Amino acid sequence: MLKLAAFDFDGTIADTLPMCIKAFRMSVLPYIGYEISEAEIMQMSGLNETGMVKKVVKQDWEAALNDFYSNYELLHNEITRPFDGILDLFASLKRENIIIALITGKGRKSCGISLKKLGLTDVFSEILCGSENTPNKKEHIKYLLQKYAIPREDFCYIGDTIGDIKACGEADVICLSAAWQKQADKKILEKENPGCVFSNVKDLQEYFKN
Repeated sequence: MLKLAAFDFDGTIADTLPMCIKAFRMSVLPYIGYEISEAEIMQMSGLNETGMVKKVVKQDWEAALNDFYSNYELLHNEITRPFDGILDLFASLKRENIIIALITGKGRKSCGISLKKLGLTDVFSEILCGSENTPNKKEHIKYLLQKYAIPREDFCYIGDTIGDIKACGEADVICLSAAWQKQADKKILEKENPGCVFSNVKDLQEYFKN
């Protein structure tokens, strides 16, 4: 029986990934002198924004990070709603007394901005953010299992990347792959996580009901 559902943020709760990439590019460009590619940015996924900025800006990284937060908040004004159905999903899980947690690679400051912009500040029982040094979702999953004394089979993580699938595999918990953002590669997700890929939030909600 499901007791705790933990969610990724970017690409799972809201279509924020393109905005994150744009804000990062804008912020580091004046410091490195060239436009970093999307592929280079995605290679750093799993680190929070501090770790990502430090990877590419060797001098004045603090200034670049402050620029990122300013650009991120400004661009976020265009994204003020989560994906369709997410709020209904949260409500239905809570009605079943299922704990809802957030495990994200985002840093605490960018996560706070997004939660406020989307009206989600009071939704999650736990908010666990990324590290600047190394991806840490596996450790966060294990922390929640221990804190709430939940068997692994009563826990699931909902995320949109191959990295999420791997982190869940390492922690020996169920991963449900969110493939409802435009950029989602359903074939790759299905190959890595067969039978557990969902094209829309409604289908995931039906999965939980059944």
